[in-house]
Amino acid sequence: MKGLLLKDFYIIKSLLLIILVEFVAVGTGLAFLASPYVLIVLATVMLGMISVTTINSDKTSGWAKLSVTLPVSRQTLISSKYLMYVLLSAAGLAAGTLLSLVISFMFREFDPEKIFLFISISITLCFLSGSSMIPCYFIFNEEKSILGSLISYPLAAGIFVVLSLLFDNMLLMSITCICASALLFFISLTLSCKFIPKRDI
Repeated sequence: MKGLLLKDFYIIKSLLLIILVEFVAVGTGLAFLASPYVLIVLATVMLGMISVTTINSDKTSGWAKLSVTLPVSRQTLISSKYLMYVLLSAAGLAAGTLLSLVISFMFREFDPEKIFLFISISITLCFLSGSSMIPCYFIFNEEKSILGSLISYPLAAGIFVVLSLLFDNMLLMSITCICASALLFFISLTLSCKFIPKRDI
């Protein structure tokens, strides 16, 4: 598993600097126009998406076929993609939270409730979108999988909004959203490990 994670990291390493520059440029503008806490969601989404692109890289480079000859099960290969997605999303969450805190303290806009809300949104988006996006990248070709990723984030955001309307208590709503999305992510991982290995490469 460690070797698979390192392989994916080396694939995206060159893109991380570009993502960082884009994040700083776009994030700074959004922080002034909207709220500095938007950076939490932005960083989580950007890093999460870049990890999933390694699935298409494996297909185009021939790694997906080569990996069958290795002493590693396809279930492990699939699990490594889910784990890489969670790790990079968590890194984005941490970076976005840190930067938003710095900006909020600079402009004296620190609001613990907003921080908690945006962290909850980020985690929920991460799990909900990942649960549909990762299988799409495994099952479909590049064009359809990209379309799937473009649909997954608005869909996840819509689900969060619907759930938020059902609860008056923000804390209860946030915990419910996080738990429900994490459960869906685990179900997606379980089903992917069960059915995707049966497909032809």
